[in-house]
Amino acid sequence: MTGLVLDDRNLGAAAVTTPAIADDALSADVAGRGKMQDGFLDEATLLAKVAAGAMTPANAAAIIANDALESQHYAPASVDGEHISTDGKQIVLNSKFLATWLQFSQLSTTAGAIDVTTAVEAAATVDTARGAVTAAGLLTSNSTLNLSTGNPDNYKVQIREAAGNQPVDDGAGGEVYGVLSFSAAVYSMSYYTAADVAFFPPASVTYDFLVAEIFGFNDVPGTALLAGPTFGDISSTTGTHTHLLASITDVTATAAELNKLDGADGNVTPSNLNELTGAGDTTLHKHDGLYRTEGELSAIGTGNPNTTAGASLVGTDASALGPVAGSTDTTQGVLEAIVAALGTERANETIATINQTTDVALVDNLDFTPIDGAKVGLKLNGLEAINGINFTISGKIITWLGATFELKSTDTLRAFYRSSD
Repeated sequence: MTGLVLDDRNLGAAAVTTPAIADDALSADVAGRGKMQDGFLDEATLLAKVAAGAMTPANAAAIIANDALESQHYAPASVDGEHISTDGKQIVLNSKFLATWLQFSQLSTTAGAIDVTTAVEAAATVDTARGAVTAAGLLTSNSTLNLSTGNPDNYKVQIREAAGNQPVDDGAGGEVYGVLSFSAAVYSMSYYTAADVAFFPPASVTYDFLVAEIFGFNDVPGTALLAGPTFGDISSTTGTHTHLLASITDVTATAAELNKLDGADGNVTPSNLNELTGAGDTTLHKHDGLYRTEGELSAIGTGNPNTTAGASLVGTDASALGPVAGSTDTTQGVLEAIVAALGTERANETIATINQTTDVALVDNLDFTPIDGAKVGLKLNGLEAINGINFTISGKIITWLGATFELKSTDTLRAFYRSSD
């Protein structure tokens, strides 16, 4: 091997000739490395011989073959920021890409697909359509029934109603999603149900859309991963995660039922709810004599009154009714005795009359036996007759006291009373 020559063709300085080295003398072992004396190519010699600006892109490309400098050829800290130009740094950074959310709004129409070109291009930094995350621009959805292929570049455009920021119900308990496509310089948004069936929204409803925008690492917004435009229930690091209740298959309660818990304070806990609904006598569910069982209310005591009988538990007993046949000390028995004591109301019963000037029983009697004859009422031609003065009652028999008031066969006489039969 001849001497190593560095001339102005290589590094833009005067030629530097080193001692000749035999071919294969510098083997890759300790013996070979030992033949290169200290200072063989010392830093001072190189700095003196390499002119400023000598390594231009043109001659560097001529001297250094592609892939000649691999990681093993230089120390990790040997290349720092001052050795790479700003343009070079940006080129390296923008060779890698990141997709983040871009939000825009658009009025809906009843059509299955709408033109969103103006809105999406106005919102985007780079509005070139892309089918994959390989360059800056807008990422289209790629396929209608997306996400089923496992392709990471496929995605569903998230849609929210601008008023209230709520998902769009597809009518079957699922959420409507969008598909962004690009053709002939037009961006189109199509709507689909959760079952991947075309959806036709009502007209003139403002929807917010989230589509994916691709940035090179050098150009990506600094807060894109922290607080970029997004819906809180999809990907925001600070938002809440929500779904339509009807789309959660393991919840049987309705939204109205769950809303009844809205505003409940910290006292509404599982243990307190169990205590309220349990059968035991607890702090929240007291049995302190106010709540009686069916067996207690149906109990029949001995004696009259009897404090252990069912009737006594609701504040009464058979003795309060007097001598009413068939009553017992049960609550049901007392109520039946009360009904029997009241009897059946007989109102407006017509009584046939005769010409009557003396005290004599009428030919026509009452249809039923009154519970209390003293409480029978009679009306003669609409005027109330006085029991005991104008008439008397004995069982069903009416005796008209004709000396006090003459009775005519043409008069109308009606009876009012209560009977037990």
